This record gives sequence, C-alpha cells and structure tokens, in this order.
Amino acid sequence: MDEYSKIIRALEVSGRKLILSHVNADPDAIGSAVALKLSFPEITIGAVESIQPIARKICERVGVQAEINPAIENFDAIFIIDTSTKAQICQYAQKIQESKKPVYIIDHHARSDWQADVYLCDELPSCAEVVFSILKKAGKQITKDAALALLCAIITDTGKFRYAEPETHKIFAELLETSGLSHDDVFSILEGDEENGVSMRIAHLKCGQRAQFEQVGDFIIAWSNLSSFEGSASRVLVNAGADVAFVLAESKGEFRISGRASWRAVNAGLHLGKMMQEIGKQFNCSGGGHGGAAGLNGKQDGGKALGACVEEAKRVFSGILSNKT
Repeated sequence: MDEYSKIIRALEVSGRKLILSHVNADPDAIGSAVALKLSFPEITIGAVESIQPIARKICERVGVQAEINPAIENFDAIFIIDTSTKAQICQYAQKIQESKKPVYIIDHHARSDWQADVYLCDELPSCAEVVFSILKKAGKQITKDAALALLCAIITDTGKFRYAEPETHKIFAELLETSGLSHDDVFSILEGDEENGVSMRIAHLKCGQRAQFEQVGDFIIAWSNLSSFEGSASRVLVNAGADVAFVLAESKGEFRISGRASWRAVNAGLHLGKMMQEIGKQFNCSGGGHGGAAGLNGKQDGGKALGACVEEAKRVFSGILSNKT
C-alpha cells in the first residue's frame, strides 16, 4: 500500500482528527486543510499561533473555522500539513511526540526529519496539488467550496503560476470546470483585501526606502526590513530588479524573514528553500520553502539571521559564477 492509500485510509477512519498547519499558516496550508475537512469525517483544522489574512478569508468564505493552538489531547490522530520541518510547529513537535498519537504528514517540500506513521511527501508546486490527488484517489467528489479553497491555494503557492508545472494548470482547469467557479470567484478572495490595501502599499514603499543591495557578478542581492507584509515586499524587490531579496519583520521578540528569487537565479542553481532550511538549523529556528520562495521564523536576533541569508546568497552566486569560468 503506497503513502496515498495509507493517508486515505487514515482520513476515512472514524475518530477525532486534527489537521495542523505551521506558524502563520498560509493559504496553501489552510486551503488544503479546508478541502480535506469538507471531504472526510470528523476533522478539525488547527494552526500554530496565527493564520495569514488571505487564509482567514478562505475559511470565512466557505464557512469553516480554523482553531488557533488546538489542544492535542482532544484528538485521536494528528495530520500535519504543508509543514517542511518540526521547527515550523514550535512546541507542538514535542507535544505530539509525547502524546503517542498516530501522526501523518502531508507535504510537498523536500523531505526532512519527520518521524511519522505515514509520511506522504510529493514534491509538487503546491500542497493543494497533493490534496487534489488524495481526493481523486479516494473517489471523492470535490465540492464547490473545496475547489475554491484549492484554487486559492494553488494560485498563492505557485506565485500566480510563476512556479507552476504543466500538471498544475491541468488541475487548476479541472477544478474550475467541475466546480463552475470563475477566476473572478477566486481573485475576489485573493485581491479583495481592502483593509490591508493602503497599509500594504505604504509598507512596500518603506521597504524600498530602506532597501540595501549588493552585486555579485551580474547577480543582485537586495534586503530590507518592515514590521509586516514582508512576503509581498520581497516580491516587490525582485520585481524591481533583484535576483534574490530578503525582507525581515520583527515583532514581540520574534522575527520572520521572507525570501524571493527571480527565475534567472533559480535556474542558475539557487534554491531558497534549502538555503533557509540550513540557516534555520544554524539559528535553531524554522526555515524552508521552495526554490524561488522561502521563509525563516525564529526568536533570536533577526538582524543576524538576515545577514546570514545575504552572506549565503553571496556564496551561492559566487559558486555559480566560478563554475561558469
């Protein structure tokens, strides 16, 4: 029996099941969890500490709640979704281990040190595509709300298809066709955030004001700092011409670093997810992601972690350039 079949069997079993996602859960994590909740029995969605605004809007649109910091003892089995390392669920890694409850991993990042009863890791552009395969293999009819959650997840985690593969487009088209949803239905969730509109634009401008950059050959590394919107701000720096950009956000003794890279840098050999994962080990914090988009979360000195990101990018680019000569 393969991992997909084992996961499906575990989801079908009666009993209270928790689908837990990482700190500051993103639309891919929450959208994937929502689709599973709407398709299998007795599922609660949980997130560590917080969920992102768009992820919250997905829940509101389909009428599903996500529980922040759920109590592990209330559940019979734990499913950890879209979470590349133990550090991304903080104290829950130890709690889950001590609980002795069955643990199932559903992920799409590079394999890490998870110890679980079943570890389903299919390295696709989004976790939503893994969940789509679970639902199809289980013979589930994907409801309109489940399709909406998966569509939002795919768009956000592929950078609006920038990191998509041919199969991603086929899945997206099938979800649209079978659900009767339109692109407007999806983008009304992703782009209709009036509350954050002006704040986000101001943050992007501040990011540009504070930005520094360094050139390594014909590669440009940029970095900056903000109090929020670090993910979209790092994309702005790449759109402005950087090959890789890191934006630091610090609050209440914790930090987040968002990294984004151009296709040119990724194709040359830069992999931000692996870079952030290794830097996370150095700083005893959570790091990981994809080739062109990754993040780092921790409680130590964010400035030092940011400096480590910049230095590692310089080292990688120097290596790429030396291999060309």
